[in-house]
Amino acid sequence: MVSTEVLAILISGLGITTSILYYTLTLRNQNRSRETQWVSQLLENKINEESMESFMDVMSANWIDIDDFLEKYDNTVNSRHAAIRNAKWSFYDMLGGFVKDRRLDVDLVYQFYNMRCLLMWFKYETVIKYYRLGTLDRDYMENFEYLADRMIEIRQKKGLNLPLSLLHPTSTLQGKYINRYFYHHISVT
Repeated sequence: MVSTEVLAILISGLGITTSILYYTLTLRNQNRSRETQWVSQLLENKINEESMESFMDVMSANWIDIDDFLEKYDNTVNSRHAAIRNAKWSFYDMLGGFVKDRRLDVDLVYQFYNMRCLLMWFKYETVIKYYRLGTLDRDYMENFEYLADRMIEIRQKKGLNLPLSLLHPTSTLQGKYINRYFYHHISVT
């Protein structure tokens, strides 16, 4: 027969286990709610006419090679473009940092930012890497690159095409994705 003391210990243990489980589930829900709230706040600042116009301004920049870019768009000759461009890059760098540190779920970020992130990275990857090697630190915009790589991975897992036509002709990604991915997913008609 089970003694009263053993029964009391079992009930206490069950109560503690239930409390721990409840606390764990509550924390998990709070973290998910916090992530959603962060993304919603980020969206408020990014999905408006002004933000879309500045995105289009940055994406409409045109250059032949890095020297041409520097002549037209470097911060020493075009501070307006540099300011808008760096604001966009910094936003994606921040998002990438949150994803890398697991403060934001990569799938949640993908739902809202995947194409704009990839479009921006595909267009400016060469320029960012040039700045890394030249005047700025080697880790300049590394979280932006990390985020773009995660967006590419998710698109590949889903079997979706990459916007390879938007790769800048100077992009170091040309061979990496066109040879390995593009020809395997696009059929010529």
